Amino acid sequence: MVRPALVRRLARAAVVALLVGACGDATAPTGSPSHAPTFIVAEPTSTAAPTLDVEAILRGDWRRLPFDPRAYEAVFEIDATCRAAEPAIAGLPVALVDARGRDRLLFVYATDPTSAAWECRADLDDAAAADVEVVALQASGEPIGEDEIDAVHYEALDLDGASGVVLVGRVGALADDVITQFDLDETYIYGSKGGGWYATWWPGSDVINAVAATDTHNVVIGEVVPAFPIVPAIP
Repeated sequence: MVRPALVRRLARAAVVALLVGACGDATAPTGSPSHAPTFIVAEPTSTAAPTLDVEAILRGDWRRLPFDPRAYEAVFEIDATCRAAEPAIAGLPVALVDARGRDRLLFVYATDPTSAAWECRADLDDAAAADVEVVALQASGEPIGEDEIDAVHYEALDLDGASGVVLVGRVGALADDVITQFDLDETYIYGSKGGGWYATWWPGSDVINAVAATDTHNVVIGEVVPAFPIVPAIP
C-alpha cells in the first residue's frame, strides 16, 4: 500500500459546531494534488462542559473529539477499580483520561513521560463489576523532545464482539493538539492529552496515515507513522 506524503503543515478550516453526544467529521479535499497534500483540519470548538449531561455523552455514540468526563461520578469509581487491579499504579497520578462515548474510558497513569506508565481500559459498568484491563506501557527511558511525538501502544481490540483500535503515546510540551489521520477517507481524530502523554481509540480497523503533534496555529511540529497492528478476526 502506498501512503500519501506526510504532512508538514495543517491549514486552518472552518470551525464545526459540536452537538451533545456527537460531533462532525472533518474531511480533507480528495483527488490528486499537484504537490504534497495540505490536510484541512476542523478546529474543535470546546470540550463538553460540566453542565452537559456527561453520562448521556459517555453512553452515546463514539466521538472524534474527546471530552472531559470528570463531572461524572463513576469516572472516579473506575479510577479506583483500575488502581485496585494493579498495585503498581496505586500511587501514580492520572496523566489523562480519554472519554469519547460508547461506555468506554481509557486512563493513562504516569509521573512523567520517561517513568513507568500504565494504561487502564474500562467500560462504565466496570465501576460495579470491577472488570478492567490494565496494560504496562513500554516507553523508552529517554526523554521525548518538546516538538516530538511517538507511539507506545498501538493495538487492535475486541470491543464487545466488534473490532476496535487503541493508540497511546508520548508527546512533547510544545504540542497543542494530537491529531490522527486515516488513510481511506482522510478524516481525523483528536486525542486526549496530558502529563506528556496522549491517547485515543476508534471502532473498526481503519488504517491511519500518521499521528501529528500540532501547535496553536495548527502547524505540524512532529509526527509518527506507527506500524499497523494485526487485527483479530471478530465475528
